[in-house]
Amino acid sequence: VQQATNWCASEIAKVDADLAIAQQETQKRVVDAQTRRAAMIAESEGQVAAQVAQQHGRVAMSRSVT
Repeated sequence: VQQATNWCASEIAKVDADLAIAQQETQKRVVDAQTRRAAMIAESEGQVAAQVAQQHGRVAMSRSVT
């Protein structure tokens, strides 16, 4: 009986350890996805800002020519 109890406790500990590892990996993936999302948004905002600035420059040049 004691051997079976020890075996059960050992198996539960293994499952708990596997669960903890899976939770850590999931959390790492979530943080990574959030970081990549923020970087993509910042990059897109930068591209839009550059395009707006370029168009403002073109408008200013066309106004100065006419």
